Amino acid sequence: MGDAECSEKQKCPGCGGAKTKRDGKPNGVQRYYCKECRKHFRATRESCLDAEEIYDSWLDSLNSKKVAEEFNTTEYRIKQEVGKHIKKRFPENPVDTNDPKWYTRLKERLREDLLRQDVKRF
Repeated sequence: MGDAECSEKQKCPGCGGAKTKRDGKPNGVQRYYCKECRKHFRATRESCLDAEEIYDSWLDSLNSKKVAEEFNTTEYRIKQEVGKHIKKRFPENPVDTNDPKWYTRLKERLREDLLRQDVKRF
């Protein structure tokens, strides 16, 4: 994955901390420092992605390939973000993302719900 600069404040990929600051640009790549865990990290395209925005876009199309192209990332990354979003929003009904067919089953269930007009934005 390529390096990128984000317009928003970077969160630390190690500890998730929001207390970060820019710390130079060696070799033309923006580096950050986390004040919470005291580690350095680089901004990547993945760290710039907004999980809520990805989920909304995916829910509109149910097409991970299309959403991956829209966000300039991989289908695998889109599926990861969708799984994380659902686990966080519905802890009482977790998705087993270790099951290889979880993604297909989820899409089928949502399509059925859409046909019945019962689907609500999570």
